[in-house]
Amino acid sequence: MRCSRFMPVLVCVSLGPLIAPYAAAQTIGLYSDVDCQSTTLSVPFPGLPVDLYVMYSNPEGSSYLDEAEFKIYGLPNEWEYEVIPGALVVEFTGDPVRGPAARVRLSACMNPGCIELARIRVTPTRVIGTRQVLISGEDNDDVTNCPWTLQCGARYVTCLTDTRSQLNPGTTAVSFVSWGTIKVLFK
Repeated sequence: MRCSRFMPVLVCVSLGPLIAPYAAAQTIGLYSDVDCQSTTLSVPFPGLPVDLYVMYSNPEGSSYLDEAEFKIYGLPNEWEYEVIPGALVVEFTGDPVRGPAARVRLSACMNPGCIELARIRVTPTRVIGTRQVLISGEDNDDVTNCPWTLQCGARYVTCLTDTRSQLNPGTTAVSFVSWGTIKVLFK
């Protein structure tokens, strides 16, 4: 708040709407469950679809979510993906895996907690080893390059910190081979 004396009147102007509040507790993350508990992701076998969940988490907050934007980095390009908007999402644009950042708008202002923004149905085409997956903002966005949220009634976006998940922890990539190939190795 900035105040100054102008004639006999004290004038105060709030600069609050221009500056986003600190968003330490808020995250947009990629989870293996809808409870915002596990960021350890397992996609073990080619051809077997697995659901991963993009969740907004604000367990300690008092603000209500209206919109969000995010992008996912680190999932293999050759895998097949189906992006399914969360049940409370009324508008979903973009492709968070291969295209521009996804922007979602919810059907109503949502209470703090754990809210599903999207489900990513992943069908791997090959096995991969341990890999980091990052949720961040659009890397060529002129305004923000962070995942962000817009709270109900706010005139500003809140920039969140990037979040990381671990895909196939402790896994070494292997490929399927024939018995004939294995016999040659042991001659």
